[in-house]
Amino acid sequence: MSKAINKLRIASLLPSTTDICISLGLHKHVVGITHECDFDPSTYSMLTVRDANLSSSLSTDNQPTTKPPSTLTVSHIDIHTSSQAEIDDAVKNSVHNGLSLYNLNDTALTDAKPSVILTQSLCDVCAVAKDEVDTEVACNFRPGQCKVISLEPESLEEVVDTFVTVGETCGVPERGEELKAKFWSDVTKVKEAVTLSSKRLEGNHQPRIMFL
Repeated sequence: MSKAINKLRIASLLPSTTDICISLGLHKHVVGITHECDFDPSTYSMLTVRDANLSSSLSTDNQPTTKPPSTLTVSHIDIHTSSQAEIDDAVKNSVHNGLSLYNLNDTALTDAKPSVILTQSLCDVCAVAKDEVDTEVACNFRPGQCKVISLEPESLEEVVDTFVTVGETCGVPERGEELKAKFWSDVTKVKEAVTLSSKRLEGNHQPRIMFL
């Protein structure tokens, strides 16, 4: 394992990037996550990609961290006490005013001492605004101490490319490429299954699939 990997400390400000880190076998390097991330140490072995198509390099970082990641974000909405109408109003007001529903816990972020922050700038409402991330890093970290990586995929192809981006940023480019290849292999399997299923349907109607 390289020295760069040993020093890697990841702050993931998106549930999706947390999942990517887990799938790349980097979970023990994740020091900060969002309040929405499902990051259960007891399920590491389940969440980390295990497939014959992936190289054995995944196993090198596969020991769970001894300290759980810090929660780095807070929400302006309490989903446990707010009604659906109240949540809907809060989201609409945030969109109207161009404000995020979430903020960074700057103390937790500083204490986590990340070397890499994974975030996005596609939407300033549905996640912590990148401007806030940049401001916190500028105010609380030395120049070059922390790299901010903003992911802005706008298509399925670009989403899959983020696997490679995260892998390259975290010093494991081969894992990103392997995960990307596995994803497209799975897509091909889905296409083949759909094609086979459609041929069995009367009138040969093509099924319509939605990803949520």
